[in-house]
Amino acid sequence: MLKKLLILFIGAPIIVGCVHSKNFQEPGAPKQGVTGIITEVYGNQMPSPGMPLPQPRPIKTTVYIYTLTHISETRQQGLEPFFSKINTRFIDSVVTDTGGYFRKELPVGKYSLFLKVNGLFFANSYDIENNIQPVEIEARKWTEVKISLNHKAVY
Repeated sequence: MLKKLLILFIGAPIIVGCVHSKNFQEPGAPKQGVTGIITEVYGNQMPSPGMPLPQPRPIKTTVYIYTLTHISETRQQGLEPFFSKINTRFIDSVVTDTGGYFRKELPVGKYSLFLKVNGLFFANSYDIENNIQPVEIEARKWTEVKISLNHKAVY
């Protein structure tokens, strides 16, 4: 009888622990998502003798996350990197800190990132298939991005 009680008291917590360990994530365990910095580039970016280029400055803004968005799934403003409508599913948003940094946990998948400028969405990067500002999230990995808000720059 003592042997059975001993097995019960020692074995039960081990079995319960194993069952729940699948759903338990230790503090500090790696998660996944997107992290990055948003900077603004402005002014004349053409190199000139004796004239230093204006340095990009980090900005506080909101990053809007949508499912992967092809250019045909938007209403673009002419040939500019501005969009008045995005016809894919909105996922979430994240506000950058004063240094322009952000971090957002996301499920594994492909997404498009946008900023908002004067009521319009902004994105200036495309992949070879014309998906806008694409980012791919892989399991247990943080995808790093650098987005340059450059609509006020001259090249």
